[in-house]
Amino acid sequence: MPDKVHTHDFILKWADKKNILLPAIKSDILELKVFPDEESLVVGSGMGIPEPVGQVVENLVEIDLIIVPWVIRLSLPSSWPGKSIL
Repeated sequence: MPDKVHTHDFILKWADKKNILLPAIKSDILELKVFPDEESLVVGSGMGIPEPVGQVVENLVEIDLIIVPWVIRLSLPSSWPGKSIL
């Protein structure tokens, strides 16, 4: 995915210091799973993105922080150089 925000290095840096949760798709359901290490990833069936095979987190009140990377494309007037941001 060319527009994907690369979080790989960030996740690896903090995985041994913090509890990292990553999304996994099961049928049409989004699950949050514990990410213990890089070896716990398998290619998911949804979009071919690596997903953790760890424990599903069901008690969402235990989550202190959620970071959702996103790419925003803005349309600018045609007179602006580049005509878009990102």
